[in-house]
Amino acid sequence: MSQLFLATRPRQWIKNFVVFVPLLFSFNEYWFFENENEALTLLLTVLLAFVIFILASSSVYLLNDVVDAKEDKSHPIKKYRPVASGALNVRFALFSSLFIAAIGLIMSWIFVRELTITLVIYLALMLSYTLFLRQYAILDVFCIASGFMLRVIAGGVVIGVPISPWLLVCMGFGALFIGFAKRKGELLNVSDDSYQGSQIRSALEKYDIRFIDNLLLIVVTSTLISYCLYTFWAENLPNNNSMMLTIPFVVYGLFRYLYLSRTAGLTERPEETILRDPHLMVSIVIWLLMVVGILYLYR
Repeated sequence: MSQLFLATRPRQWIKNFVVFVPLLFSFNEYWFFENENEALTLLLTVLLAFVIFILASSSVYLLNDVVDAKEDKSHPIKKYRPVASGALNVRFALFSSLFIAAIGLIMSWIFVRELTITLVIYLALMLSYTLFLRQYAILDVFCIASGFMLRVIAGGVVIGVPISPWLLVCMGFGALFIGFAKRKGELLNVSDDSYQGSQIRSALEKYDIRFIDNLLLIVVTSTLISYCLYTFWAENLPNNNSMMLTIPFVVYGLFRYLYLSRTAGLTERPEETILRDPHLMVSIVIWLLMVVGILYLYR
């Protein structure tokens, strides 16, 4: 069972925290600290959605490992994954993938029915991505970004709050930024001597460093502009534009990630990059504290 747990990639579960974004930005508008029962109910509802998306994403990771088992065996790092290494039986991994996905759908239908449609779309998209869409350059990253946006949408759906279009646009560009930085990290690592002999996905062969660098500059600029516009124009934010005080931390976080993307393939595994880099962690924590403080004081 420990190998099955490892195959679900628990470090990547942090991606599912974006389901809390609508709850965060609806604070002091749709729910209040003073109403403890309502706040606790909404928090538990989003927490349940978070758990359900962990199950859904885990099922996708298992399926991905089954499909990629042959390629992963020649990869210097991925060859240690439970399926590729033979520690986890392929049939059992496939069965577990289907079983975990079914559990997630059943939980969604029973406890958070509003989430079911979004979850089905997410699973269908990720299944298509795993089986064939990831073979197409650019489209592969758009699929990854769509997965993040579906999580954000799900976070709003389960608590019944509208999501600012500017927030969705910002999250979409941010996800594209992380996705293209991941592809750049993969390309940089493939050029390393330790990766010689490993198979390269067809989509990755269609990228080159200069092209990805250009895309990164475009999407990081778009992310910054959309976030700035969100802080100024979103109707559900304080009228005194105090949310603009969070902009420097978003700028620094994005620039720091862009810097790391230029260093020896560090951004191939985004979750590890974020967790291990103190600059990013401090930026995220300060940003969160400022958002909560601004919404509490001025909304």
